[in-house]
Amino acid sequence: IVGPAGERCYYFSLRCGTDTASVRITDLCDWWSCDLDLQALEDQKRSYADETPLDRLLQTFVDCFEETAASDAYRFELAPAEPGHSLLLCLELTEMRMEFRCVRTAEAERAIRVRDE
Repeated sequence: IVGPAGERCYYFSLRCGTDTASVRITDLCDWWSCDLDLQALEDQKRSYADETPLDRLLQTFVDCFEETAASDAYRFELAPAEPGHSLLLCLELTEMRMEFRCVRTAEAERAIRVRDE
C-alpha cells in the first residue's frame, strides 16, 4: 500500500481470530501495530449500526486483504493519525469503515522484527 501523499510503500499484515483482529505495518525501517479485541470491534460495528455477525465481518476483512472480495466493494487507506507516532489504516467497505490505529512499536521490539523479517 502506498502511504500518505505517495510518501513511500508500506507493507501490512492482517490476522483475524474468532473475536479479534490484528494489523502490523512496516516500511522496513519502522513497525506499527494495532490489536482490536471483541469490545473494540463491536464498538466500531455499533457506530455504523452494522448487524453483520462478527465472524462474517472478520471473514470479509480477510477476503479484502487476500483480494478475493470484489475490488469495488472495499479499499484500504493509510494516513498519519498522529505525526511521527501512529498510522491509521482504514478498511472502507460499502456499508462501514473499520479503523486500525497503529502505534509505533517499542525500540527493543524493532530489533527483533529486523532480525525476524
